[in-house]
Order: sequence, then C-alpha cells, then structure tokens
Amino acid sequence: MNINDLVPVDYSNQRVMTTAQVAEFYECKVDQIKDNFRKTKEQFKEGVHFFKVAGDALRSLKEDMAEKFRSDSPVPKRANSLILWTCQGCARHAKMLNNQKAWKMFDVLEKNYFKSQAVEPPPVQDSLFPDVESIKPKKRRPAPKIAVVYVVEFE
Repeated sequence: MNINDLVPVDYSNQRVMTTAQVAEFYECKVDQIKDNFRKTKEQFKEGVHFFKVAGDALRSLKEDMAEKFRSDSPVPKRANSLILWTCQGCARHAKMLNNQKAWKMFDVLEKNYFKSQAVEPPPVQDSLFPDVESIKPKKRRPAPKIAVVYVVEFE
C-alpha cells in the first residue's frame, strides 16, 4: 500500500487509523491485528493507544466520513463499534508483528500520516483563559517627576 492511498481519519482531534487500514498498511490480516489486541489488551490504554467508538459518536463519524469520502469511506457502514488506532497504538502493533516490514511501514506512517495532520484543537472554554481581545491594556500613569538635589561642600 502506498501512503498516498491511505484515507486520513481524524477523531478526537487526532489522526487515527481503522483496524483494516493498519492491517492493510502492515500487510497482514485484520484478524491478526484483532487477535494481537485481544491477547494483550492490558497493554493498551483507551484514549492513548486507541479509541472505541460506538453509538451516537459512531453514527456521527460514519456521516462525516460518508460526506468527506463518498464511496471510499474507511469506516464500515454496518459496524456497531469501531476501534481507531492512534500513532502509539500503531507502534504497539508494529512491535507485536515483529518484522522489518511492519517497522518500515510504521516509520512511513509516523513521518507522513500522523505528523501531517491538520486537525486544530478545539478552543479553550475556560474562565481561566479569557479571550485575548477582551483583555484591555492598563493605562500607565506617567512616572512622577523627582527632583534630585546634590549638595557639595568645599573646604
């Protein structure tokens, strides 16, 4: 698979990959990725290595992908839930596959897919961080004029 053929998927302000994309890019079977995950699930942390998407979030993702990619959507239409892999999760899969091809392909992914994401983080909605435009600079008072008198005595 060529990196240019990889359909980008963004979720939770991160570039991610579906299990099918990981398997295709690492040139292995989808079942191998699923089995490796099932056998070592305790080594993966949700939100760090993967996202499990279901329910309304999955429906929304399917709609976004359908609009964005028409017939090329990487998200299966009939999926009840979906695992999306982060860069860290893809690295763990390359490690478990333990072959040179997987490591080379991960390097390509890391440099060209995960680093090239154009996802902007959402604006911070916190009272600790007011809008920059609403901050008015304080007017400075002129410094008081101070007269300095030197007294010099001659003998």
